[in-house]
Amino acid sequence: MSITAAESRPLILGFPDSQALTQDVAQATGLPHACVEVRRFPDGESYVRLPETLPAHVILVRSLADANNRLLELLFAAKTARANGVKRLSLIAPYLCYMRQDSLFRRGEAMSQRIVGELLAEHVDDLLSIDPHLHRTPVLSDAMPVKNTVTLTATGLIGEFLSRELPAAPIIIGPDAESEQWACQVAAAENLTYAVAKKVRYGDRDVRVELPALDVQDRIIVIIDDICSSGETLAQAAQQLTGRGAQHIHAAVTHALMDDAAMQVLADAGIASVWSTNTNTHATNAIGVAPVISQAIEQHLR
Repeated sequence: MSITAAESRPLILGFPDSQALTQDVAQATGLPHACVEVRRFPDGESYVRLPETLPAHVILVRSLADANNRLLELLFAAKTARANGVKRLSLIAPYLCYMRQDSLFRRGEAMSQRIVGELLAEHVDDLLSIDPHLHRTPVLSDAMPVKNTVTLTATGLIGEFLSRELPAAPIIIGPDAESEQWACQVAAAENLTYAVAKKVRYGDRDVRVELPALDVQDRIIVIIDDICSSGETLAQAAQQLTGRGAQHIHAAVTHALMDDAAMQVLADAGIASVWSTNTNTHATNAIGVAPVISQAIEQHLR
């Protein structure tokens, strides 16, 4: 769309890979929206172009999965926006990258969480993210020292979806200690029973999950986690639940990062359905997060 210099309202500016979510948020907030033009040259370098005229306040929307490409293009857009007169630059990153490496375990390691956080803080005034993977970092502002950080959650939306989708109340299972905060919140939203397993990780794709003592015979189970990438943790939990006589096993996650191989791992483990939010575009998307984003824009960015 064409943006006039007289436009005083914030502009929601999405990227091609986040355009559907950008449009949903714009519709919910009544704000104008446009799309950053992105092309890849044969050598892999990116071409980035913004609308010719921009208002004083621009809200960028981009999931930071595929981080090594998307993060650089985001920085190109942020620098260009500032160069073209933008005074306030907000970033909605529904999925926030490089949150895993939040501590140094071996000499010479890069603490990528802190480096990315400091990089974003140089360029944006506000940062909104949904269910960021905060493990050893207590709050988002500790990881991302942006002036204004807002942590949102999709757990209420997931709980509402499960109540509509399933014929009977499920048992909620968190596959490891890190997942407890999300499993607890989903369960609380719909007054469901929940339990949390223990996990020991031997490598990126080598995990062992130990379920708590819980009667799941003939019950519907939903495994809840914030992120699913390799699928191994969810698969381990599902295999044990099947062995205990669970009737149907499903999984619901905020951020779906699985490739085809990971999806096969989940299917082979007996997970009947995988549902995710659209924080990152994926075939499993079933739950839209525009309602929580639009509410946050009204409360924190206007």
